[in-house]
Amino acid sequence: MKRFLTIMSILLSSMAANAHYEMNISSVTGAPFCKGESFNLSFTIHFVFDPTNVFTVQMSNASGSFASPVNIGTGTGPGPATIACVIPANTPAGTGYKFRVVSSSPAETGDPTTATYTVVNTPAATLTATTPTTFCSGSSATLQANAGNNLQYTWYRNGIQEAVTSTATRNVTAGGNYTVKVTEGIAGCNATSANVKLTMKSKPTATVTPAGTDTICNGTTLTMNANAGTGLSYQWYKGTGIISGAVTPQFITGQPGNYRVLVTNTWGCTRYSAYKKVVRLNCNRDVLVSPDMKVWPNPFSTELFIALDGLEENATMEIYDMQGRQVYQGAISADASGSLNNLTTEHWDAGVYVLRILTPSSVQTQQLIKTN
Repeated sequence: MKRFLTIMSILLSSMAANAHYEMNISSVTGAPFCKGESFNLSFTIHFVFDPTNVFTVQMSNASGSFASPVNIGTGTGPGPATIACVIPANTPAGTGYKFRVVSSSPAETGDPTTATYTVVNTPAATLTATTPTTFCSGSSATLQANAGNNLQYTWYRNGIQEAVTSTATRNVTAGGNYTVKVTEGIAGCNATSANVKLTMKSKPTATVTPAGTDTICNGTTLTMNANAGTGLSYQWYKGTGIISGAVTPQFITGQPGNYRVLVTNTWGCTRYSAYKKVVRLNCNRDVLVSPDMKVWPNPFSTELFIALDGLEENATMEIYDMQGRQVYQGAISADASGSLNNLTTEHWDAGVYVLRILTPSSVQTQQLIKTN
């Protein structure tokens, strides 16, 4: 009996010495992989390892060689186990990667996977505006992401998804903070761009309001007023033609035609008003010279004399050319009735002018002719 126990002890010791602690990988989740991606690897065992044992998952190079394996995850215990692993961010892209499990107690090396695994490059994600980042309502801005093969673009405005496209260019018509997520089509690796801020500015209002009716008589004028506002600039048109020098909110004309104004705000956004049609009639009530107003000489050249008699109210004297540009303005006190106003006109262009005397209760006009 003692001899039998000795023989059994020798046989058991021999079996333990020759036991192979196999670690067979049973599943790998998430393939193909993106760089830096986490995944789970599970394996089975044939013998129980020591409680202090450490399992380490190793990754080969892109050719499947374990000459310089990379450790990508660990687990402690006798096994079997599922180990959380991470593909290193600096792993080169490739299609021949393999995995294996090694143990520390006892020190064993499991068989590598028969299957090979793919690691894919994470695409770049850049976003730029190819047009000005501040634009006017009614127009658009163009965003350009990095181009590439088999890429998909998910567009976001203020963190909310707006579109998914296969093209790297997108036109937008609203302001906001824009980003794009670029996704490749093999493993779904993706990256999100930095933010591009676009600002949309409103167009200004553009209206024309005549001071009175839309009709004028021979020798009279019509004043048209554009809408006022801070930072606005103006350009008046007759038909489709620009009226040179007519760049104030008010325009005065003695000529019939279709008039409109182009209003521009400080952001460079513009809007045209609707056309205002001015009609000239042959009015029997036309009076070119007021009995209380004396103007000489007319036609004039280098000097112009204007006298008002019987003035009972303060008045304003204005002179306009036929393009509506004001060439003179002056205040006349009622106490100065009968006084003489002497204007130097040698630098005025030759042509027809309109003299207006405005009081709180009346408007008197006189047509003037300037010769060379």
